[in-house]
Amino acid sequence: MGCGLGLYKRLKSKVPWWVGLNWRNGKVLPILFAVELPLTIAGLALFGIADPDTYRTALWTEGSVQGWNSDPSELLYAAANYKPMAAPTPWNQFLTDWNVVTSVLSMFILLVKCVMYISHIFPPAISAAIHSFVLVLWVVAISQQAAPDYSDPQHPSKFPWYLERGCGPPVDTKVVSSCQMAVASFAVTVCMSALFLTYILISIRFAIPSTLQKEEARKEAEEAAAEEADLEAASPSTYQDDKHFEYEMSSFYSPTKSPFVSQVPVTPRTQAFHALEGRRVIAPPLSTMTTRTPGSPSPPVMNKDLPLRHHISMGKETYESFKFS
Repeated sequence: MGCGLGLYKRLKSKVPWWVGLNWRNGKVLPILFAVELPLTIAGLALFGIADPDTYRTALWTEGSVQGWNSDPSELLYAAANYKPMAAPTPWNQFLTDWNVVTSVLSMFILLVKCVMYISHIFPPAISAAIHSFVLVLWVVAISQQAAPDYSDPQHPSKFPWYLERGCGPPVDTKVVSSCQMAVASFAVTVCMSALFLTYILISIRFAIPSTLQKEEARKEAEEAAAEEADLEAASPSTYQDDKHFEYEMSSFYSPTKSPFVSQVPVTPRTQAFHALEGRRVIAPPLSTMTTRTPGSPSPPVMNKDLPLRHHISMGKETYESFKFS
């Protein structure tokens, strides 16, 4: 949730003030989600039952018996005579596959939409784009389910017979249930298309902010730009010469301030630890020390011939081993 709010704030700072990012009515989308869920489940069930060929060929055969459309046996005659022929669109396997893919994709997008809306990263503009894409899929499904069958000139049909004539007599009772499922599948497809069209209209309406929202968004954009300008003006280079940024012990045996030499504080304790490790303590040359003011005593220089361990163990000789320049 916090990540979503942070992303929403960053998005709000980048989007122009005349683009709406808020749903002015927070109950609209949850209601539409509640309507879409059962329709999507019904589509998944109906199209899943129809796949791969549960009743498609049976309905096609029933229409040919009644003289309402072409005969599916024409595909066998065409294949026997080596003539290419595809099944008409209402009776094609591609239609069944398209419906299954569209319903599965709609369920996935529904779950993603709910998560994005709860996380406050589902503005109206993104909603309009997503629902426009899904609406195209459902409109194509409608056009294919209601496509004509002109493969047989003697029995043309503008629409599948179950959409034009219904499932009553003289339809064979063996295919009545299949006919009803086909009609229900078409009804679900039309309802889903109408629902996604409603999504798009509401999203476009909320993507155009009101006058009050435009004024608030414009002020927030100006404040954000002013804060960013202040941060850029107060860059760290302004404080490079500030004494607060110097090392607390940099005056003790510190090297010269050079861009090629790192200023690491050197303390007697550091030298003692080096000596305990068996290293020979060598004081830095005077040329690398901090510049002294006139009249101030020069820093002590230790005897280079004796390790610090000797100075520590000899007690008083430690002080006698130092000499001043």
